[in-house]
Amino acid sequence: MNSLDQIIDDSNEAREIKRALAVKMQQNGIAPAQIATLLNVSEQFVSKWKKRFEQFGAAALRLAYTGSRSFLSAEQRQAVLCWIGEQETLSIEELAGYLETQYQVQYQSKQSLYELLEAAGMSWHKTEKRNPKHNAEQVVERREEIKKNWWRSKPKSKAAK
Repeated sequence: MNSLDQIIDDSNEAREIKRALAVKMQQNGIAPAQIATLLNVSEQFVSKWKKRFEQFGAAALRLAYTGSRSFLSAEQRQAVLCWIGEQETLSIEELAGYLETQYQVQYQSKQSLYELLEAAGMSWHKTEKRNPKHNAEQVVERREEIKKNWWRSKPKSKAAK
């Protein structure tokens, strides 16, 4: 079982450490108002975690959220990454279709598809052959301006001085 000291020493989660410190400080006789000020938390935070510690022990101070289960197993994910790597070009829609037909997985958000493409070393950004903001008139004007002023930007040689 986890002790307060183990949580404080071993945890990488600031929330767990604050909980354990709040309980330990209160056990050492420090007033809840002072603990709240020192840890930058509310007094309710201090009393809540003290009660949880008394009822359920130090393990109750740990974070309970472990995340959701992945739709793809580790082997399936690796197979998908290999498949993506074999493709010369790939759209989000093609990837979604592949996942649905091969693994019966349908993501609600495109974020998971973006992450798969990124993990495989591909970009999900749409490419365009030409710059959509291209203005031919502005380009010609800028070229003329550069031609007129090119001599001003040349570094002067020491002999010319």
